[in-house]
Amino acid sequence: MRLSINNHFSNLKKIIIKNELIFLYFFLALASFNNLSHFIKKNILGDRIDFWDFHVYWCSANKFINGVNPYGGNIIKKCLSQFNFDLYFSYPPIILKSLSFLGYYDLNTAKIIWISIIILSFLTIIFYLKKIYKSPKIIFFTFFIIFAGGGIIWSALFSGNISTILYAILTIGIYYLINEKQNIFYLCVSIISLAKFPFLIFFLLPIFLNGFKEIKKVVFYFSITFFIYILQFYLINDLFISFLNSTKSYRGENFLDIHGTGIGIHGIVDQFLSLIYKKTEIQILNPSSTSAFFLHIFISFTLFFSSFILFRKKRINLKQKKLLISFFIIIFLSCFPRISSYDFFLLISSFFYITFNSRIKFINNNWKFIFSILPILFLAIYDSKFPAFILSLIIFIIFYLQIKGNDPFYLNKNIQNV
Repeated sequence: MRLSINNHFSNLKKIIIKNELIFLYFFLALASFNNLSHFIKKNILGDRIDFWDFHVYWCSANKFINGVNPYGGNIIKKCLSQFNFDLYFSYPPIILKSLSFLGYYDLNTAKIIWISIIILSFLTIIFYLKKIYKSPKIIFFTFFIIFAGGGIIWSALFSGNISTILYAILTIGIYYLINEKQNIFYLCVSIISLAKFPFLIFFLLPIFLNGFKEIKKVVFYFSITFFIYILQFYLINDLFISFLNSTKSYRGENFLDIHGTGIGIHGIVDQFLSLIYKKTEIQILNPSSTSAFFLHIFISFTLFFSSFILFRKKRINLKQKKLLISFFIIIFLSCFPRISSYDFFLLISSFFYITFNSRIKFINNNWKFIFSILPILFLAIYDSKFPAFILSLIIFIIFYLQIKGNDPFYLNKNIQNV
């Protein structure tokens, strides 16, 4: 009986390995059909409203140009009362001023402008990802990006979140980093960090690749970014204090109940702490507490320094650089406080690049099977937290293989410079 099961499993492995692309294309077609049909049913034939984050930006811009401070949940909630959105404006004053042009248009005109910007930003992401990864099939590459993970990027695009623009800028920066133009990369990271300060962590990426000789540039561009934050505090103090207060209240006691934990590593930790806290009421386990914050910092820096030590190499060629950048994108974004669907623009491409270009499939047939089944599952399973589970598993596997000396990124091998 056991021999028969082993034979069946062995045959299944061979079928999956041999027909990996067929399975991928099948589940990609299925995911595309499911997402498009759901969109037609709920959005075109139904009454679901798209671009909910855009509505927040428009309301905030409209209030701002009319002399009203838009920070604080009640102001935006009243403005969006017809849509029943429980959202708020969460970006620094410099971003509020940048978005203020939306407030001069009526809602529908502003929405058309914003949709155009989002589409242009997404096309920019695809264009530069194709240049980075040299994808020969742009149509399939685009569909993989949009519909992998149950269509997680599809939903991100229809949120209308500003992150689409930010990731377009970051993708441009990564392209120039690969092509040895670090200053453009640093400038791009500095710009996007003015909207979302967790992006500051990407200042560390060149250190992974080139070592501490990059530290002067990192300090210089980080200081410029920090200085702009300080300028906002001094020049537009009322708005900046309101931004800080609204952010603090937003991340308060009931944050997880209202907004969820996100779909990343820290979201899983928050959810775990929340379950224990509700049963024990031990304050140190409160996911909104200072201790939880330092726990997240500890996890992030453990991943960072472990990666730096394990994957350190003085000289790397182009393929090794792309593999390392892809892996560190996964690590960096996994270190974000709260990963949402729009954080997967680069995560998905990084995952697929590692899957098809690392040497893991060449270690033995078992690893070949695992790295054939993972991308299939990434397309086949529709669950909001499953992509984060897959990416966490990838981090663990690559750490494990590097520690065992299996060299997943060819760092000790001579490979073609492609």
